[in-house]
Amino acid sequence: MTASPDRPEESTVTIMPGEIPFTITSAFAEPSEFLAHRALNGPAQVRTSTGDIGWLISRYADVTTLCADSRIGKSHPDPAHAARLWYSEIFSPEGNYNTELADHRRARRHLAKWYGPRRVELMRPRMREILDEQLRKVIAAGPPLDLKAHLITPFAAQVIYEFVGIPPADREKIQAWSHHIRVRQDTYSTTGRSELRQYIGDLLERKKQCPGQDAISGAVRSVSHARQHEQEDILKEISAFSLADQDVIGARIAYGTLFLLQHQQQLQRLLDDRSLVAGAVEEVLRVAVPGGSWIPRYALDDIDHSTADIRAGDLVVFAMQSANNDAAVFGDPGNFDITRSPNRHLAFGHGKFFCLGAHLSRTMLAVAFDGIFPRLPGLRLAVAAERVQLEDSRVTGGLRSLPVTWD
Repeated sequence: MTASPDRPEESTVTIMPGEIPFTITSAFAEPSEFLAHRALNGPAQVRTSTGDIGWLISRYADVTTLCADSRIGKSHPDPAHAARLWYSEIFSPEGNYNTELADHRRARRHLAKWYGPRRVELMRPRMREILDEQLRKVIAAGPPLDLKAHLITPFAAQVIYEFVGIPPADREKIQAWSHHIRVRQDTYSTTGRSELRQYIGDLLERKKQCPGQDAISGAVRSVSHARQHEQEDILKEISAFSLADQDVIGARIAYGTLFLLQHQQQLQRLLDDRSLVAGAVEEVLRVAVPGGSWIPRYALDDIDHSTADIRAGDLVVFAMQSANNDAAVFGDPGNFDITRSPNRHLAFGHGKFFCLGAHLSRTMLAVAFDGIFPRLPGLRLAVAAERVQLEDSRVTGGLRSLPVTWD
């Protein structure tokens, strides 16, 4: 696909070979191109899958510095003509270009306590109940089966929907939107995101009449004291979370399970000492990266960083998988080690856009790993590891299935 003729002329800076996002051929290894990019003195310009040009940020130090820079944002002054990493609605460049950071901080203030450690911990017993319910079904069905479809996906979805406050009758509709905004498309579109935001807005009104203890009900109480533009920002945050995390967390659990099954010594250590669950979660977050964790952003102003002359409006792409394998930060980064310490991975981003659902994600992964392996003794892949297929139709990646058996 070639770049749009409506877009400005490309920079005279040398464009590095290859096209991002790089192809992921194995769940257990990063794309080979990352090693060469980390060896550079700084960010490099690379062509994207849409034919546009973007800055690839692959080194840990560059990622953390630029993620924290207030001149990096999510929006673009001309979204329809913005350079794109891919055509997908999951990372739309729409927003108030001039005030987006202030808007973002304001929305987070309204929502932070509803996604914080205290409230997440209160839901841990319910997470265990949901996992146990799904495990009973899996055990009754017997091996072999697809653990992703029969256990992991329904567990992740139900936990997120209950936590956020999506009524059971609406969950199939939300699932359809979730799939729609993640698929690779041929053109720029915002249809799915617009429909989802309309739904969340309607749901907020319903929650005003009948609030619960979920995150949306909590947001309703905040929204009632917020101005109109603040309400819209809160809608954006809830919409993104209700869709993104049930899919991404499910993908992480499936990937992490695959990694543990392929590293039997590490898995045995976990089974022998359950206190290692927290460390296993952090190492899974570092290396088990569905889709490669490509994060497209835009420069809100001119930025001179290292060797990069980034101009306002430029596409800036953070490669979190690459940063999490940077040998300058992680000793022997290719080694899967559940006792790694410190483990300053960037699975949840860094700085102002640090993931709102980090506490929830960590807790769900811990509940899953602490419950799945003891209940399914002898759990192992039912096919050779190289036959486990990666999901390439959606930009957030993951596994198409996880065929397993057990004793």
